[in-house]
Amino acid sequence: AIRDLLINFLNVLEISDMVGVILILFAFYLILIRIRIRLLASYPKIYMCQYCDSSSKLKRIQKKLKHRIIHFVLRLRIYYYQCQDCYKKQLIVLTKK
Repeated sequence: AIRDLLINFLNVLEISDMVGVILILFAFYLILIRIRIRLLASYPKIYMCQYCDSSSKLKRIQKKLKHRIIHFVLRLRIYYYQCQDCYKKQLIVLTKK
């Protein structure tokens, strides 16, 4: 049943359609790689608050849904911290091991 559906779908498509879909998927892949590199450059690992320069410890807080999606799609480690003095939230993005 699945094989017949696949064969019928491929018979309807022309070669130019398949080439177009492949090019669109490749462009999407390149865009994801660019986003991943920019996130890694924008959110480096930090050890103290960037806003108040306090040396007090940053407290890890729960990630938002969008950070979980980025974690899953781009295969990055996302950490969400909050300063104990000024209560500003900060994001850290690292590559997976």
